[in-house]
Amino acid sequence: MKSVQLLFAWVIISVGLVACGGGSSSTNIIAYNEGNLRSSELLVSYSNKGIIIPNADVKYNAKVYRLVYKTKNTDGNLIDASGLVAIPQKSPELKSPTILFHHGTIYENKYAPTESYSKASSWVLPAYLGFITVAPDYIGYGESQGVLHPYANAKITASTSIDLLRAAKILLAKENIQSNGQLFLGGYSQGGGAAIATQKMIETDFPNEFTVTATSAGAGNYAISTELKRQVQLVANDYETATIARPSNIGLIVKAMDEAYKLNMVNDLFKDPYASVVNSIYDASHNSTYIDEKLTYKASDLFKLDYVQKLLNDEKPTVNNAFEDNDVYNWKPKAPTRLFHGVDDDWVPYEQSQIAYDAMTANGATDVQLINCETVGKIPTNHANCFIPYLFSSYDFFLRYANDL
Repeated sequence: MKSVQLLFAWVIISVGLVACGGGSSSTNIIAYNEGNLRSSELLVSYSNKGIIIPNADVKYNAKVYRLVYKTKNTDGNLIDASGLVAIPQKSPELKSPTILFHHGTIYENKYAPTESYSKASSWVLPAYLGFITVAPDYIGYGESQGVLHPYANAKITASTSIDLLRAAKILLAKENIQSNGQLFLGGYSQGGGAAIATQKMIETDFPNEFTVTATSAGAGNYAISTELKRQVQLVANDYETATIARPSNIGLIVKAMDEAYKLNMVNDLFKDPYASVVNSIYDASHNSTYIDEKLTYKASDLFKLDYVQKLLNDEKPTVNNAFEDNDVYNWKPKAPTRLFHGVDDDWVPYEQSQIAYDAMTANGATDVQLINCETVGKIPTNHANCFIPYLFSSYDFFLRYANDL
C-alpha cells in the first residue's frame, strides 16, 4: 500500500508543477524516482478513418504521446527512458482499459515505438477500439539510445515496463483521462517474453498497485537457459559445419548478459576479430543484416570450441545461473494467460511455449492455454507469418474481458 500512496503523491506533485500549453511539457520535479514522468509530448492525432480490425468495433480517434520517465538500468542507477502512450478520444467522463504492449527484437532505434508510430502500428491500433495503449521503447532505444539494450534481461525489461505504466498514470491525470483499472499485457517475440516477465513481476511484487486482467504472449523465449543449452549442443555436435541463423541475435544476448552479470563471455566465446565487433556494434544504429555480415554465419569461425565445450559440460556455472535468472516460465500465473506460437517457428522454437505451458499448469495455474498459430492456405506458421494472426487473436481474447470500450 505504501507504493500506491507514494505514486499518488507524485501524481499530485507532478500535475501541480506541469506547465500549461504547447505539445510538450516537463514535470520539473527536483528528485526523480522510478516511474516519475520527466516530460510528455503530443506526437500526433490520428483519425480512425480507414482502420479495419477483424471482429472488432473501431470507434475512436487516437492521440499519441511520447513520455520520458525514470527507470533503473542493470547497474541499479536511474536513467531516462521513453515510451509511447496512445489514448482513445472519448468524452472526459468515460473510462478506458489499458494494454501494455511489448515490441519484438529490434536493432535500430528508428523502429522503437516513439520513433515508429504510424497510424496502423501495433501500439496505436488498440486505441481505435477504446484501449489506452502503453508501449515501452526499452532501455537502449528512444531517449536512452547510447546505453546498451539489456536484451533478454527479464527483470529489467519488466521493471522498465512497469515504470512506464506509472509515468502513464501521471500523464492520464494531467490530461484528465480516466482508466478503469483493467490491465492487459501483450507482446510478440522478444515482446512475448517481456509480457510474461512483466506479468510475473506485477503478480509477485506489485499486486497492490496493478492487477493484470489477461495476458497474451506470442512466440517468446520463456526458458532462455534451455535455449542456450540447445544452441550449445547444436554447435558442439557439428562444430566444423554448423551455421548460425542469426549471429546478430546471439551477439546481442551475450553482450547484454556480459554487461549485466560481468561474465566476460564475449571475449571467452567469440574468436577474434568477432569479439571486438560484438563489443562495439550494438549502438542501435545498425540493422541485423549489417551486424550479421560483420560477424559470420560459420560456427567454427565465430566461436571458440573449448569454451563451447565448457558450456556444454556445465563448467561455467556463473553463465548458467545468469541465463536461469532470466527464465520466466516456472511460476503460477493468476490472470488468464495465452501462449501463442507457430509450430513452424524458425526463430524461437515452439518448444519454448510448450515448456512454459507445461510448467505453469504443473504449478497449478487454472487458466493458461497454448494456442497454435493458424495461417491461410499453405502459408507456413513461421515466426514472421504468425505475427498478424497473433495480434488479432490477442484482440479477440482481450475483448472477452475488456469493459468500457
